[in-house]
Amino acid sequence: MAKRVCVIPVHVDAVATGQVTVNTSSLSDISIITIYDETAAGGAGNMTFYGCLDSVATNVYLLGVRPMLTGTVDADAVIQYTADNTYTGYMIDGVHQYISLLWTETGDTAHMYSYVVGLEDI
Repeated sequence: MAKRVCVIPVHVDAVATGQVTVNTSSLSDISIITIYDETAAGGAGNMTFYGCLDSVATNVYLLGVRPMLTGTVDADAVIQYTADNTYTGYMIDGVHQYISLLWTETGDTAHMYSYVVGLEDI
């Protein structure tokens, strides 16, 4: 069966705390790419990746993520962004019905862009 690469924009430009949930049930080999753009000297924030079974993230569970090339994950599965500009990728193991990304501003305004990338059967 043929596969194609599917890219789902999640946070197109998040400048405040918010959670976005996307349907990833048809994807395998999932990665999440994040682009953090600090727009003020004190800009900072945290990203947490969750798996869930419905589109409104009623019950969530922390996703095990592995950084690709760069990036770190705290023991509580939180990724902190404080550098001027950060471009990171994280691999997600397993298949998940929905993935929910929670962006939390912890300092001055910053811009967060995130994309779910996976393989989809066609």
